[in-house]
Amino acid sequence: MKKIISVLLFISLAVSSMHAQRLNVDSLINLLETESLPPYEKMIICEELCNAMYSNDIDKALFYADKGLSIAKREKNKEQIGIFKEWHGTIYDTLGKDSLALDSYREALAISVENNDKTSELAAYISLGSYYGNRSENEAALDNLFKAISIAEQLGNQKEQLVKILGNIGNIYYSITSLDKAKEYFHRAEQIAENINDNFGKIKTYYGLCMTYAGGDEYDTALQYGIKSLELSKNHNNKLYEAATLNMLTKLYYLKEPKDLKKAEECGIEALRIAEEMKSKRFISGMLVNLSNVYREQEQYQKSIDAALKALEVDSTNLDMGLNIFLNLATNNIFLGNKEDAYQYTLKYIKKKDEQNSENLRREISMQEVKYETEKKELRITSLEQEKQLYTWLGILGVVAVILGSGLFFYRNRLNKQKIKQLEQEKQLVATQALLDGETAERSRLARDLHDGLGGLLSVLKLNLNEIDKTSLTKEDEEYYEKVSDILEESNKELRRIAHHMMPASLMKTGLKTSLSDFCQAIPGVTFQYQGKDRRLDERLEVSLYRCTYELINNAVKYADATKIDVQLLVDDNLISLSVYDNGIGFDPTSVTTGSGLENIRTRIATFSGKMYISSSENGTEITIEIERP
Repeated sequence: MKKIISVLLFISLAVSSMHAQRLNVDSLINLLETESLPPYEKMIICEELCNAMYSNDIDKALFYADKGLSIAKREKNKEQIGIFKEWHGTIYDTLGKDSLALDSYREALAISVENNDKTSELAAYISLGSYYGNRSENEAALDNLFKAISIAEQLGNQKEQLVKILGNIGNIYYSITSLDKAKEYFHRAEQIAENINDNFGKIKTYYGLCMTYAGGDEYDTALQYGIKSLELSKNHNNKLYEAATLNMLTKLYYLKEPKDLKKAEECGIEALRIAEEMKSKRFISGMLVNLSNVYREQEQYQKSIDAALKALEVDSTNLDMGLNIFLNLATNNIFLGNKEDAYQYTLKYIKKKDEQNSENLRREISMQEVKYETEKKELRITSLEQEKQLYTWLGILGVVAVILGSGLFFYRNRLNKQKIKQLEQEKQLVATQALLDGETAERSRLARDLHDGLGGLLSVLKLNLNEIDKTSLTKEDEEYYEKVSDILEESNKELRRIAHHMMPASLMKTGLKTSLSDFCQAIPGVTFQYQGKDRRLDERLEVSLYRCTYELINNAVKYADATKIDVQLLVDDNLISLSVYDNGIGFDPTSVTTGSGLENIRTRIATFSGKMYISSSENGTEITIEIERP
């Protein structure tokens, strides 16, 4: 008995020493080898060693997680099994082993629920929220984080966990570029972390604020938080955040004016060194991309290409990094005169850009769905609470009050249903308008990117191509030269056409009348008439009417085989009317498919309380949209 007490005392002293002297790892390892040490104490030491080595030597952290799990299974200790499953998830997540990480997190959650261990359940939900958030699965991430907040509030005294939760929610808002919301959650986490002197929480929060302010081009503020995060990470030997912060500082030093490319390169090289020690593919790839950017700014084009290719080899799954990689490869090859490589990487850049735009739209839709579902859940909870109170009063009043109470209940229930239906309709309209605004913003941004980014790149490529001395070319090379030049010219024309139709500049500058007139004139057989005063409408309404006209003309040409199309727009003080008539083969409005785009049109005009009327026969079709002006 005395021997066990002395061992336990030694454990207590060792653990105390860990926190006071940056973890006395050697003492814990030696203690773990003690034959007489009880299994439970061995599991506790394995847990402490995982915590000590995770940020510095992730392979050893995995080794002690395996060892602890083996002991826990042998002892059939479900609580410790759950703890080590949680550690496995965290370590696999850092190593980029997605499926193993997710399985481990889910097993840890199932064990904590089975044991009714709310503390472990809270940790599991936080980990799952972080896992899904890192992979842009925002709906699943927020669902787990909201559950974590609920459990933390039930338990109380969970300030450190609240810091993690708020920080993870901030990360999600940052990932969808909702920077004001991201700042709000990060600053809430910062306040709690500083109040309780949670050093890890402060490191994570400072890093999040550094990212967020950098995302809003507030580089001075971002740099202040980055320096605070780096100092704390070094002081507490947290290699994970030291590398991540150095990576952010690399970006800040080459973005902030005046640029400090020397510091940027130093930070990037040190960040990469730490990431390679930790063997984290996700970090290594990101840091190589940043270094590629720095080398490009330094005009070290070959070094920039080498870093970009290595990043692509390490991890090609990240859309944002992939876009940066292909842009660097195309640009650097232009400056080095490698025209064929530049052309091929430009095509890959375009493909990756399309993937990114699709993913951005998916994230926006997912985020709107999450908000809508959350509001519906809150409304349902409120409704259930009201019903519970009502039933309680009915029981107290007794038989005499049952008739009156029942009548009141049914009356209130009917009103509630009407209100709920009205609220759902209003929220659906808000959600729809948000999606349309997101679509408009994305189209505008994509049009600018195509015109300014890719258009500029193609122009630079054409200029470089013109520098070639054609007198020194063979006949075969000269034919190849002319072919490439023609392709570039056609690409430029096609690019301008696509950018214009995605979001015509005239719509933003001069309004709906001019943009519709230009659009109709560009299509054979289409005429446009305008009646009423020439005035600007609400920007969102102009965009919606333009897209509706585009869709109706496209349907007439594509499905109705129309050769003549008349477009009329009437704008007066009380009504806006858009009519599109065609001489096509017509269709049955009752059997129309969703592929025609009419459902999209109905959705667009519904946000303005508009109506659509369809008259169609074998001699043609007339579709009219009417929107009353407020």
